[in-house]
Amino acid sequence: MAFAGFDMARYPGDTAMQSLWESSNLYWVGYYLAVSGPGLSDKRTWSGKYKFLRGVGWGVAPIYVGKQPSSKKLELKRGTEEMEGYLDGVEAAGLADQEGMPNQCVLYFDLEVPTGSKPWMNYYLGWAKAILDQGYQPGLYGSFLTARSIVGFLRERDPRTVPQIWVFNLQKFPGHQSYKDINEIPSPDPNIGVGGATCWQFVQGSKIAWPGHLLSPVDFNSSVYGDPGTCTSPAT
Repeated sequence: MAFAGFDMARYPGDTAMQSLWESSNLYWVGYYLAVSGPGLSDKRTWSGKYKFLRGVGWGVAPIYVGKQPSSKKLELKRGTEEMEGYLDGVEAAGLADQEGMPNQCVLYFDLEVPTGSKPWMNYYLGWAKAILDQGYQPGLYGSFLTARSIVGFLRERDPRTVPQIWVFNLQKFPGHQSYKDINEIPSPDPNIGVGGATCWQFVQGSKIAWPGHLLSPVDFNSSVYGDPGTCTSPAT
């Protein structure tokens, strides 16, 4: 069984999230940690909403937006990428702690592009080590094209750092889908997205509409867990 979820850049508001929980078959939502930086103002609107969402019943997948393979800041750390990743991992864990996220919660690093970059993978290795040292568990949101190679690299370097995988693979569903019945949003098996994934983003740039509410753009996901942060599911 898989559970339907969604993510979007800006927090929809307490009223919308309460209503959506009551009106749809969605179980979980992506939740951006409050990282500062250019272009991240929308994502910081999630800050302080974790306890409310958990109280309503939502499962939560915490997301950390860290340095990407093309990051100029990462290029300046050439040769010390792992240490840079460790520092960012400490930041991610600190932000999760501020939100009241529980010990051993999975934090998903947001990797927006396919990559085989060894410097970036060393950076992520350091990030995952810090996450573990701070009492959390590493996760990775990234392309189905390179998920397996990244996992292979990490398994060779330090098996403890192999993350929960949240893959994006948009090739198997029509793009920009909008589902008229929000009680019938698909929840396909994440293994179809890529073998070994526990979460799958299968549609981007969609919308959710129900009486009195419209959310857009929205990405649709599925997970083997009703709560991808704690890797648990409700009794069904």
